[in-house]
Amino acid sequence: MDQRLYNSAKSGDILHCKQLLNENPSLLLKLTPHENTPFHIATQFGHKNIVAEIYNRQQSLLAQPNLDGDTPLHVAARANRISIVGFLIEEMLSSSCKDIVNRGNRGIAILRMRNKWGNTVLHEAVRNHNLRVAEFLIKVDPGLACFENNTGESPLYLAARDGMLTIVKRILMAACSSAYGGSDGQTALHATIVEGHSEIQAPEEEAGGDVVEGGEDESGEVADGAPEFGPDRGFEAEVGGLWESGEAVAPPWKAEERGGLGQ
Repeated sequence: MDQRLYNSAKSGDILHCKQLLNENPSLLLKLTPHENTPFHIATQFGHKNIVAEIYNRQQSLLAQPNLDGDTPLHVAARANRISIVGFLIEEMLSSSCKDIVNRGNRGIAILRMRNKWGNTVLHEAVRNHNLRVAEFLIKVDPGLACFENNTGESPLYLAARDGMLTIVKRILMAACSSAYGGSDGQTALHATIVEGHSEIQAPEEEAGGDVVEGGEDESGEVADGAPEFGPDRGFEAEVGGLWESGEAVAPPWKAEERGGLGQ
Protein backbone atom coordinates (compact mmCIF):
# COMPACT_ATOMS: atom_id res chain seq x y z
CA MET A 1 0.00 0.00 0.00
CA ASP A 2 1.14 3.50 -0.74
CA GLN A 3 2.55 4.87 2.51
CA ARG A 4 1.04 8.30 1.94
CA LEU A 5 -2.46 6.89 1.51
CA TYR A 6 -1.97 4.62 4.52
CA ASN A 7 -1.03 7.61 6.65
CA SER A 8 -4.02 9.60 5.41
CA ALA A 9 -6.43 6.73 6.13
CA LYS A 10 -4.93 6.28 9.59
CA SER A 11 -4.88 9.96 10.52
CA GLY A 12 -8.16 11.00 8.90
CA ASP A 13 -6.57 13.52 6.52
CA ILE A 14 -9.41 13.67 4.00
CA LEU A 15 -7.90 16.45 1.86
CA HIS A 16 -4.64 14.58 1.32
CA CYS A 17 -6.57 11.36 0.73
CA LYS A 18 -8.68 12.98 -2.02
CA GLN A 19 -5.60 14.54 -3.59
CA LEU A 20 -3.79 11.21 -3.75
CA LEU A 21 -6.79 9.37 -5.19
CA ASN A 22 -7.52 12.07 -7.75
CA GLU A 23 -3.94 11.77 -8.97
CA ASN A 24 -3.89 7.98 -8.93
CA PRO A 25 -7.21 6.13 -8.31
CA SER A 26 -5.46 2.75 -8.48
CA LEU A 27 -3.89 3.43 -5.07
CA LEU A 28 -7.15 2.16 -3.55
CA LEU A 29 -6.32 -1.33 -4.80
CA LYS A 30 -2.94 -1.54 -3.08
CA LEU A 31 -2.71 -3.73 0.02
CA THR A 32 -0.69 -3.97 3.22
CA PRO A 33 1.30 -7.18 3.90
CA HIS A 34 -1.76 -8.43 5.82
CA GLU A 35 -3.86 -7.66 2.73
CA ASN A 36 -5.73 -4.81 4.36
CA THR A 37 -7.14 -2.24 1.97
CA PRO A 38 -7.26 1.50 2.71
CA PHE A 39 -10.91 0.79 3.54
CA HIS A 40 -9.85 -1.53 6.39
CA ILE A 41 -7.40 1.05 7.73
CA ALA A 42 -9.84 3.97 7.74
CA THR A 43 -12.48 1.79 9.38
CA GLN A 44 -10.13 0.58 12.11
CA PHE A 45 -9.23 4.13 13.09
CA GLY A 46 -12.81 5.37 12.97
CA HIS A 47 -12.60 7.96 10.19
CA LYS A 48 -16.06 7.98 8.68
CA ASN A 49 -15.20 10.74 6.20
CA ILE A 50 -12.39 8.65 4.72
CA VAL A 51 -14.60 5.54 4.76
CA ALA A 52 -17.32 7.37 2.83
CA GLU A 53 -14.82 8.72 0.30
CA ILE A 54 -13.35 5.27 -0.35
CA TYR A 55 -16.77 3.63 -0.51
CA ASN A 56 -18.05 6.13 -3.06
CA ARG A 57 -15.00 5.56 -5.25
CA GLN A 58 -14.69 1.77 -4.97
CA GLN A 59 -17.72 0.00 -3.50
CA SER A 60 -16.29 -3.44 -4.28
CA LEU A 61 -13.80 -3.01 -1.42
CA LEU A 62 -16.66 -3.48 1.05
CA ALA A 63 -16.63 -7.21 0.32
CA GLN A 64 -12.85 -7.63 0.11
CA PRO A 65 -11.38 -9.66 2.99
CA ASN A 66 -7.90 -9.40 4.43
CA LEU A 67 -5.73 -12.40 5.33
CA ASP A 68 -7.95 -13.12 8.34
CA GLY A 69 -11.04 -13.07 6.17
CA ASP A 70 -12.18 -9.81 7.77
CA THR A 71 -14.16 -7.39 5.64
CA PRO A 72 -14.28 -3.71 6.62
CA LEU A 73 -17.59 -4.51 8.36
CA HIS A 74 -15.87 -7.11 10.55
CA VAL A 75 -13.29 -4.48 11.47
CA ALA A 76 -15.97 -1.89 12.23
CA ALA A 77 -17.99 -4.29 14.40
CA ARG A 78 -14.91 -5.39 16.35
CA ALA A 79 -13.65 -1.84 16.85
CA ASN A 80 -17.08 -0.60 18.01
CA ARG A 81 -17.52 1.87 15.15
CA ILE A 82 -21.31 2.13 15.29
CA SER A 83 -21.52 5.16 13.00
CA ILE A 84 -19.45 3.41 10.33
CA VAL A 85 -21.42 0.18 10.67
CA GLY A 86 -24.65 2.13 10.26
CA PHE A 87 -23.37 4.10 7.29
CA LEU A 88 -22.06 1.06 5.42
CA ILE A 89 -25.17 -1.04 5.95
CA GLU A 90 -27.46 1.80 4.95
CA GLU A 91 -25.46 2.39 1.78
CA MET A 92 -25.11 -1.30 1.08
CA LEU A 93 -28.85 -1.92 1.18
CA SER A 94 -29.94 1.31 -0.50
CA SER A 95 -31.02 1.76 -4.09
CA SER A 96 -28.12 4.15 -4.70
CA CYS A 97 -25.54 1.37 -4.49
CA LYS A 98 -24.43 0.63 -8.07
CA ASP A 99 -21.30 -1.49 -8.25
CA ILE A 100 -21.66 -4.62 -6.15
CA VAL A 101 -25.03 -4.60 -4.46
CA ASN A 102 -28.44 -4.76 -6.08
CA ARG A 103 -30.11 -4.31 -2.70
CA GLY A 104 -31.71 -7.26 -0.90
CA ASN A 105 -29.97 -10.60 -1.25
CA ARG A 106 -26.54 -9.36 -2.35
CA GLY A 107 -26.37 -6.85 0.46
CA ILE A 108 -27.39 -9.44 3.04
CA ALA A 109 -24.82 -11.88 1.63
CA ILE A 110 -22.06 -9.33 2.24
CA LEU A 111 -23.41 -8.57 5.70
CA ARG A 112 -23.28 -12.30 6.53
CA MET A 113 -19.73 -12.93 5.29
CA ARG A 114 -17.54 -14.89 7.70
CA ASN A 115 -13.86 -14.57 8.47
CA LYS A 116 -11.41 -17.46 8.67
CA TRP A 117 -12.68 -18.36 12.15
CA GLY A 118 -16.24 -18.45 10.88
CA ASN A 119 -17.22 -15.29 12.74
CA THR A 120 -19.84 -12.96 11.33
CA VAL A 121 -19.96 -9.27 12.14
CA LEU A 122 -22.40 -10.11 14.95
CA HIS A 123 -19.95 -12.60 16.49
CA GLU A 124 -17.30 -9.87 16.48
CA ALA A 125 -19.60 -7.31 18.08
CA VAL A 126 -20.70 -9.71 20.83
CA ARG A 127 -17.20 -11.08 21.50
CA ASN A 128 -15.98 -7.54 22.09
CA HIS A 129 -19.02 -6.51 24.18
CA ASN A 130 -20.00 -3.84 21.68
CA LEU A 131 -23.64 -3.64 22.71
CA ARG A 132 -24.93 -0.91 20.41
CA VAL A 133 -23.35 -2.49 17.35
CA ALA A 134 -24.75 -5.90 18.27
CA GLU A 135 -28.25 -4.53 18.86
CA PHE A 136 -28.18 -2.68 15.55
CA LEU A 137 -27.04 -5.77 13.64
CA ILE A 138 -29.76 -7.93 15.20
CA LYS A 139 -32.36 -5.34 14.23
CA VAL A 140 -31.11 -5.09 10.64
CA ASP A 141 -30.67 -8.84 10.11
CA PRO A 142 -31.95 -11.19 12.84
CA GLY A 143 -30.66 -14.09 10.74
CA LEU A 144 -27.10 -13.21 11.75
CA ALA A 145 -27.84 -14.78 15.13
CA CYS A 146 -28.37 -18.17 13.48
CA PHE A 147 -24.76 -18.63 12.34
CA GLU A 148 -22.24 -20.66 14.33
CA ASN A 149 -18.52 -20.10 13.93
CA ASN A 150 -15.88 -22.77 13.30
CA THR A 151 -15.95 -23.88 16.94
CA GLY A 152 -19.75 -24.11 16.99
CA GLU A 153 -20.33 -20.88 18.92
CA SER A 154 -23.42 -18.83 18.15
CA PRO A 155 -23.71 -15.15 19.08
CA LEU A 156 -26.29 -16.17 21.70
CA TYR A 157 -23.84 -18.60 23.27
CA LEU A 158 -21.14 -15.92 23.43
CA ALA A 159 -23.55 -13.40 24.94
CA ALA A 160 -24.79 -15.87 27.56
CA ARG A 161 -21.25 -16.95 28.43
CA ASP A 162 -20.21 -13.35 29.03
CA GLY A 163 -23.35 -12.36 30.92
CA MET A 164 -24.71 -9.93 28.33
CA LEU A 165 -28.39 -10.07 29.28
CA THR A 166 -29.52 -7.34 26.89
CA ILE A 167 -28.07 -9.12 23.87
CA VAL A 168 -29.39 -12.49 25.03
CA LYS A 169 -32.89 -11.02 25.24
CA ARG A 170 -32.61 -9.32 21.84
CA ILE A 171 -31.54 -12.55 20.16
CA LEU A 172 -34.19 -14.65 21.88
CA MET A 173 -36.91 -12.26 20.77
CA ALA A 174 -35.70 -11.96 17.18
CA ALA A 175 -33.78 -15.00 16.09
CA CYS A 176 -34.35 -18.53 14.90
CA SER A 177 -34.19 -21.61 17.11
CA SER A 178 -30.85 -22.66 15.58
CA ALA A 179 -29.09 -19.80 17.39
CA TYR A 180 -28.33 -21.68 20.62
CA GLY A 181 -25.15 -23.58 19.76
CA GLY A 182 -21.88 -23.38 21.65
CA SER A 183 -18.47 -25.00 21.65
CA ASP A 184 -17.91 -28.57 22.87
CA GLY A 185 -21.59 -29.40 22.57
CA GLN A 186 -22.62 -26.78 25.10
CA THR A 187 -25.62 -24.51 24.74
CA ALA A 188 -26.17 -20.93 25.80
CA LEU A 189 -27.77 -22.14 29.04
CA HIS A 190 -24.79 -24.40 29.77
CA ALA A 191 -22.48 -21.41 29.36
CA THR A 192 -24.60 -19.33 31.70
CA ILE A 193 -24.45 -21.96 34.44
CA VAL A 194 -20.77 -22.85 34.00
CA GLU A 195 -19.69 -19.21 34.02
CA GLY A 196 -21.77 -18.47 37.11
CA HIS A 197 -24.13 -15.93 35.58
CA SER A 198 -27.06 -16.56 37.88
CA GLU A 199 -27.10 -12.78 37.96
CA ILE A 200 -25.91 -10.79 34.97
CA GLN A 201 -22.97 -8.53 35.63
CA ALA A 202 -22.12 -5.85 33.08
CA PRO A 203 -18.69 -6.49 31.59
CA GLU A 204 -16.23 -3.63 31.57
CA GLU A 205 -16.62 -1.18 28.75
CA GLU A 206 -14.50 -2.24 25.83
CA ALA A 207 -14.72 0.48 23.23
CA GLY A 208 -12.54 -0.84 20.43
CA GLY A 209 -9.96 0.97 18.36
CA ASP A 210 -7.88 3.92 19.39
CA VAL A 211 -10.05 5.72 21.91
CA VAL A 212 -8.54 8.58 23.81
CA GLU A 213 -9.43 10.04 27.17
CA GLY A 214 -12.64 12.01 27.14
CA GLY A 215 -14.63 9.51 25.10
CA GLU A 216 -13.40 10.47 21.63
CA ASP A 217 -11.31 8.52 19.18
CA GLU A 218 -8.46 10.13 17.32
CA SER A 219 -10.79 11.26 14.53
CA GLY A 220 -12.58 13.47 17.04
CA GLU A 221 -15.72 11.32 16.99
CA VAL A 222 -17.39 10.43 20.24
CA ALA A 223 -16.32 6.93 21.20
CA ASP A 224 -18.95 4.50 19.98
CA GLY A 225 -21.02 2.27 22.19
CA ALA A 226 -20.94 2.67 25.93
CA PRO A 227 -22.48 -0.57 27.23
CA GLU A 228 -26.01 -0.33 28.50
CA PHE A 229 -27.05 -3.41 30.38
CA GLY A 230 -30.30 -4.46 31.93
CA PRO A 231 -30.96 -4.77 35.64
CA ASP A 232 -29.12 -7.42 37.64
CA ARG A 233 -31.70 -10.13 37.93
CA GLY A 234 -31.61 -13.89 37.93
CA PHE A 235 -30.66 -14.79 34.38
CA GLU A 236 -32.59 -18.01 34.11
CA ALA A 237 -35.67 -16.49 35.72
CA GLU A 238 -35.79 -13.44 33.46
CA VAL A 239 -34.91 -15.11 30.17
CA GLY A 240 -36.96 -18.15 31.06
CA GLY A 241 -39.92 -15.84 31.51
CA LEU A 242 -39.55 -14.71 27.91
CA TRP A 243 -39.72 -18.29 26.71
CA GLU A 244 -42.72 -19.11 28.85
CA SER A 245 -44.62 -16.00 27.76
CA GLY A 246 -44.00 -16.75 24.10
CA GLU A 247 -42.08 -13.49 23.54
CA ALA A 248 -38.96 -15.39 22.55
CA VAL A 249 -38.28 -18.44 20.43
CA ALA A 250 -37.91 -21.38 22.80
CA PRO A 251 -34.51 -23.09 22.67
CA PRO A 252 -34.28 -26.86 22.17
CA TRP A 253 -34.18 -27.72 25.86
CA LYS A 254 -37.39 -25.74 26.47
CA ALA A 255 -39.06 -27.21 23.41
CA GLU A 256 -38.28 -30.68 24.69
CA GLU A 257 -39.93 -29.86 28.01
CA ARG A 258 -43.05 -28.82 26.10
CA GLY A 259 -42.94 -31.84 23.83
CA GLY A 260 -42.18 -29.59 20.90
CA LEU A 261 -39.34 -31.62 19.33
CA GLY A 262 -39.86 -34.80 17.41
CA GLN A 263 -37.78 -37.89 17.77
